[in-house]
Amino acid sequence: QNVASKGGRMLASSALIIGTNEYKIFQNNSSSNNNNINKVSPTNSIWRIDPTGQFWNCDAAAIGKHAGRIEATFMRRIATWKEQQQQQQQQKENNNKDDDNEEKKSSSLEEIVASLSNQDVQEYLNSLSCQDGLGIACRCIMDSIMSSEKQRLERTSLGSSLE
Repeated sequence: QNVASKGGRMLASSALIIGTNEYKIFQNNSSSNNNNINKVSPTNSIWRIDPTGQFWNCDAAAIGKHAGRIEATFMRRIATWKEQQQQQQQQKENNNKDDDNEEKKSSSLEEIVASLSNQDVQEYLNSLSCQDGLGIACRCIMDSIMSSEKQRLERTSLGSSLE
């Protein structure tokens, strides 16, 4: 243990395992063929493993020091996309009728997360191309880095003004 970490504590790490599943297993009783594995279109999977060894399948994930910030940025993007989809639907229903829309309110992260469902996340991800997805991932990471740097500079300037 001492070799692995400071103070005799075990190092902990999280992991993301990303892969493609090209097969779906199901029972086919109507066929005389005993082969129960039928090929279907490939599906992508992300498995997140935490330091305790627990694992789960997820649609999108971030791990590391600022994972919470990155996930918050991503959730805000999904909420904005969902709101745009709803507005487009309302416009179609109203036959492009003018209506007074309220200005977009700034919502807390808790309110945003509570307003989104797993289906919202899946629909958003399905609407993206691979290139769009990589671009959004990069922007979420950059937003997190910029936010972290801004906070560091604010702490630095606050510390120097106290001297």
